[in-house]
Amino acid sequence: MVGDSDVAVPHGVALAGFDDIEAARFASPPLTTVDPQRESIARRAVSLLRSRMDAEDFRKLPGRCESADVVLRVRRSFSATSDTPVDSPT
Repeated sequence: MVGDSDVAVPHGVALAGFDDIEAARFASPPLTTVDPQRESIARRAVSLLRSRMDAEDFRKLPGRCESADVVLRVRRSFSATSDTPVDSPT
């Protein structure tokens, strides 16, 4: 149920969060979240920063757009279909 309403999770509404904080696993029901893979993003950011710092004039370098892989942690706050991979609630 969502709060004091009569809406059931996940049958009446699906809930999802972002950041995959530890508390998401212990919510009732456990919350589906997107895990942004912070360590991977941080390593890439440091690498990009170092390469710009090594440039003779970093202000002349073009801007760039980066993307990062994320992991969807499907838990019981989401009613998964049979072809949706589901992580364990741990």
